[in-house]
Amino acid sequence: MKSLMKKWLKRLVTMAAGVAIALIGAYGYQIKQLPDTRPWHSTFLDESHLASHISNFDDYLSHENRLFEQLGDGITKLNNQETWNRFSPTSPANPLNYPYNLNRTHIWPVHNPIGGALLTHGLSDSPYSLNALAYQLASSGYYVINLRIPGHGTAPGNLSTTTLEDFRLSYRLAMEHLHSIIGDEKPILAAGYSNGAALAVDYNLSAISRQSRVADGLFLMSPAFQVSGAARFAGYFKHLAALPGLEKVAWSSIQPEYDPYKYNSFPIAAGEQIYRLTEDITAKFQALKTNQQIKQFPRTLVIQSVVDATIPPKSVVDRFLTHLPRDKAELVLFDVNRLQQLEVFIAQKHRPFLQSIKQQASLPFDFTLISNRTPNDRQVEARHRKHNSNDWSATPLPYRWPEDVYSLSHVAVPFAANDPIYGEVDAQSTSSTDLPLLGQLSARGERGTFVVSMDQLQRLRYNPFYGYIEMRLDQFLTQL
Repeated sequence: MKSLMKKWLKRLVTMAAGVAIALIGAYGYQIKQLPDTRPWHSTFLDESHLASHISNFDDYLSHENRLFEQLGDGITKLNNQETWNRFSPTSPANPLNYPYNLNRTHIWPVHNPIGGALLTHGLSDSPYSLNALAYQLASSGYYVINLRIPGHGTAPGNLSTTTLEDFRLSYRLAMEHLHSIIGDEKPILAAGYSNGAALAVDYNLSAISRQSRVADGLFLMSPAFQVSGAARFAGYFKHLAALPGLEKVAWSSIQPEYDPYKYNSFPIAAGEQIYRLTEDITAKFQALKTNQQIKQFPRTLVIQSVVDATIPPKSVVDRFLTHLPRDKAELVLFDVNRLQQLEVFIAQKHRPFLQSIKQQASLPFDFTLISNRTPNDRQVEARHRKHNSNDWSATPLPYRWPEDVYSLSHVAVPFAANDPIYGEVDAQSTSSTDLPLLGQLSARGERGTFVVSMDQLQRLRYNPFYGYIEMRLDQFLTQL
């Protein structure tokens, strides 16, 4: 009997070793297919451990000024001559050549503001992604800080060394500055996109715990509340990448850097930080529920695409909205294009989640679905139900699906159709640069020839229903 057990144990060990070797080999092959790293994938700027030398928001802005001076000097020394590269001194893709570099923190000062707003962008993005929202808020009388999160807006290598502690520090200092400007009597809005939305939630959960002021409202787009569990192992790859010849192990994607406001390359270490953030948020929610403090959480509006390939919409419900007071939250989902002739081409993975929300007898949050009026109509409507009701109401909207668009995407939600970088063709007249519209890039030829993936090029970069977001923001402000 013992010999038989030893025999089976030996077989299991051999099989496990074989599987491990196969997985390592497959991963090694995948890494080998990545392009070689370039100078901007290394860290030639210093932006980690900010707490050691930054104690207030003015310090942070001074640090940012020095950082972009270093960036300009570094790009000059690189002497890269690629035409469409943000690290080429003369390229139209180099944002340092623009009248104002919207990769940087942008403050919109308003005389006698009626309130304050702190805006935070997503991972690998920049303040540009919330520039339209910032303009709308400033035009409404709000003092706005459109914050650059450390590691962003400069070079992708910088994102491989900054940590969640650096992210949190910049957010806290910006919010403290906003409080000093606005005072205690006027409302404060925290608006965020993707990772920036998670940072806003994280800060306010901590503020409740320490009994300090929370925001009066959270306006969240495509909030990041769950990422791949593989991100927890990023630290191991970071150590491997320090070995000679294994530099590419530190990257999940290495792409040409033609986008002036977003990194196309993505370091694995950044995934580790957002994984830590999402896990911390879950723990903080549990602590507040245990202490019965969750009722202090701010009024919240969440807007997302139902087929978000970056952040599962189900995680927004399961890990966030179900924890909030029943009268303080609403979820808005942009449905896929339900035209009858597109049905055969649309994957149905999202359908069980959407059906579960639509059919649930009593939702703990208000719910709005933006979808086609009929299967034969590209015009859309807003279908709404209150958290304490099973009744639906439908409101026609002045928007329609473009003929060549079948869904929104994670990266499309915060950008208007007339965005000069990511918008549709008609927006070209509003562009102040010589860049092509990145939202309209299209290429045809033999497969495997183009270095940029077709998935990346075909991903929608603007929101044809952005006017609805502007309308909802105006409505939300009246509730603060």
